[in-house]
Amino acid sequence: MKRGTQISAVVLLLLAIYIMVTSIKKLGYKLNGLPGPGYAPFWIAFFLVIFALGILWEAKRLPGGSIFTRRTLKMLAILTTAGIITILLALFLGLLTSLALVAGALVLLLGGSLKQAVVTVPTVGICFYLLFQRLLMVSFPKGPFGF
Repeated sequence: MKRGTQISAVVLLLLAIYIMVTSIKKLGYKLNGLPGPGYAPFWIAFFLVIFALGILWEAKRLPGGSIFTRRTLKMLAILTTAGIITILLALFLGLLTSLALVAGALVLLLGGSLKQAVVTVPTVGICFYLLFQRLLMVSFPKGPFGF
């Protein structure tokens, strides 16, 4: 995980430096002698730079190893395929139904039992329906069955 930690720290460092520069140039550090809109972003980014440098320093002690093991690549492939299948199924069955079916399939693919998958499908469907459509009033694309 050493390489992943180093990459994350460098990305954080670059982002923090960008925020610092932008907060001074575009937002303004001071406005009429008082802290301006760029004051807080500058100092937050300043501490992010310190934290990123600390992460880089500590990453030297981590054991070196590949980020992508065979198991990780398999998991990535399964989840990517599940996302694509969800989108394709949503065109024909509706988003709510496709999410529930893909959740059940993921349970099986990731090592769960058939019983767990059978329980997962209606649970995900009902929870998504109650949370998004009833509570938050967000409409999902509907399939030919009306849900």
